[in-house]
Amino acid sequence: MGMYQGLKIQLFDWRYQRLLGYIPLVFFCLTLFMVTQREFGLNTAIQIVHALYLPWIAWSAILYFQPLHDTGAYYALIHHYRKWFGFNFIFLLTLYVSGYSILILSIDGAFRLIQTYPIIVVHHLLLLTLYWMIGAGLILLLKSFEYAAALVLAYTLIEVVTRGEFMPWPHIFYFNEFYGDPMYVQKIGMLVTISFLFLVLTLIRLFKRV
Repeated sequence: MGMYQGLKIQLFDWRYQRLLGYIPLVFFCLTLFMVTQREFGLNTAIQIVHALYLPWIAWSAILYFQPLHDTGAYYALIHHYRKWFGFNFIFLLTLYVSGYSILILSIDGAFRLIQTYPIIVVHHLLLLTLYWMIGAGLILLLKSFEYAAALVLAYTLIEVVTRGEFMPWPHIFYFNEFYGDPMYVQKIGMLVTISFLFLVLTLIRLFKRV
């Protein structure tokens, strides 16, 4: 009963988001179209998936928490969001992992590469977790859909365009083809640390006394 009710709530929230809720689906379709084209190599296709598709889970998290600050009913809604906090995280993570699996399996040779370097999947799952935490943490901290979305999109765009080699901040994407590089393992540890910090920020903002 609890899961059924949670799914009904997620469906209602998705309808409330209107056209904005369809944007991740559009990028999923765009990513699927790109990676199935023969003009991209194996590593380039994998990089497209983790840079073009995965970050949109932050957008979904921001949209989910947006009504807290846009409807003027914060005190009436906060208890609802506290109750379904964990369910939303698991629901969105499952949804995005399903899309991610479809994309990866659509790339010729990706499954064999992942069997050789399972760290690729670990990195991508941590990216999904981190981006959800970032989206939730920013919207709860800034209380503005526009500011939170702009920060996430600006950071992601700069990282992708510069391939993580320009700005002096943590680089969470990986654009090299050497998956056995020790630096890749260090990046995994950094992602865990940053995810934990944003989780603490999110919990503090969500469960503070009202």
